[in-house]
Amino acid sequence: MEKAFIFTIFGYSAPTTDTAAIDFMKKVWKKTGERDWKKTGERELEEIEIINIENRDRLYASWEPFIVRSHYRIYDKYFDSIMSNWPRRSCEKIWDQFAMLKLTDENPQPKGVDLKTLQEWHLPLVKAESE
Repeated sequence: MEKAFIFTIFGYSAPTTDTAAIDFMKKVWKKTGERDWKKTGERELEEIEIINIENRDRLYASWEPFIVRSHYRIYDKYFDSIMSNWPRRSCEKIWDQFAMLKLTDENPQPKGVDLKTLQEWHLPLVKAESE
């Protein structure tokens, strides 16, 4: 997680009582402070994606210590998420959007299919990564 560009949270609201998880997160996902990431190891552009049906304001309050400026998204449905609409290309999508100022077309995963069909659908994306 220390080197992750996007952090996706499924159904977890980071309650203040879960001190072990919060302490761990603070060690591996440092919120941005100084501008020089190489000196501080802190976040500059990284994105947090929260997929949860809980109240948005409460979710934001729970995760705010880890959110880099406005680089977060909250969804109540998986199929609205970056991960679902740009599978295996989510980092590229975020980089294109924020660093290159370029919008990219979605490539959403199929809905309502079995695991074998989903694996077959992802195969060309996986193969492209190895080339």
